[in-house]
Amino acid sequence: MAVVVITLLVAMTRAEDHYDLLIQGEDLSPTDVAYLEEKVSGDPQDLATRIQLLGYYSLRGLRDSLRGLRDSLRGLRDPSILEKRREHILWLIRNLPEASILESPEGQLERYQDPGGYAEAREAWHDQIARNPNNPTVLYHAARAFTTSNRELAIELLEKAQSLDGNNPRWAQQLGHQYARGQLGGSGAANVKSAEKALAAFERAYELSGDETRGVLLVDLAKNAFVANKYAKAREYATAALDNNPEGWNQGNRTHFGHLVLGRVALAEGNVEEAKFRLIAAATIHGSPQLNSFGPDMSLAAKLLEAGEKDVVLKYFELCAMFWESGKDELADWTALVTFDRMPDFSMNLEF
Repeated sequence: MAVVVITLLVAMTRAEDHYDLLIQGEDLSPTDVAYLEEKVSGDPQDLATRIQLLGYYSLRGLRDSLRGLRDSLRGLRDPSILEKRREHILWLIRNLPEASILESPEGQLERYQDPGGYAEAREAWHDQIARNPNNPTVLYHAARAFTTSNRELAIELLEKAQSLDGNNPRWAQQLGHQYARGQLGGSGAANVKSAEKALAAFERAYELSGDETRGVLLVDLAKNAFVANKYAKAREYATAALDNNPEGWNQGNRTHFGHLVLGRVALAEGNVEEAKFRLIAAATIHGSPQLNSFGPDMSLAAKLLEAGEKDVVLKYFELCAMFWESGKDELADWTALVTFDRMPDFSMNLEF
């Protein structure tokens, strides 16, 4: 493809601004990449070009180097791809830590993928935190970089960013996700406490957000309200997720989790028939980017199996296979286990 030259202000502040450039980067040819590398070497501050190159190295290059090994962390990786990707991300951290690309996966170095690059990025972010202790955007980007490797530090940075700028919903939304991660591997009172903190953060984000972002937050609000045992709120948010649900990438998520939360509430209140209805409704969708990749949630299905309702769960599996094509083998295994009155291991598909 011909290289598309786009002029952007260096002080790019919104995540939406870099999306098109990343997509353009995915379609670059080797000739385009060589041209853009030469271009950015002559003008290091050319942020638009760096983002296009990161689109290639993150979306196209890594995909090609992992061809046929989608779900494996043991795949062969092209060292040159990793090296160039690392080079651009480290330059951005050290020179433009406020660039919005750094809050996206394409602008982050993960320990499992590039251990050496991650170590350098960690050091660079600690340096930026020391230099910019009162810059909420830098603290937010650093928190995103530490999301999977150091949850406690990520929370500390986000709380500091929020204390510096209490009117930005992004800090609160990300805090909600970090608090909710405390439920992973937890149980009982610990889960409730984490959910309560997550719910408060998501509610703050909701209050500060516009209508489009509010729609995205409804699922998180509903799930965490349920785990926090606030069933009235869970029902309210889940119902809102189902109502006025516009077409788009998030429509399937809102439908799926809206019904599942209502089903969990119904089951908790002893209404098994309502829970069964909601389980089927949750799978009567066309999917979503997230559900098609990672699969449906099995929280309500597991609870109904514990209640002896295997027929409706088998129907749920059948419907989920319509949109979770990559999970058909897993669904077939689960179907066999449930048919013989065995409980599958749903641990990778339990969100609440």
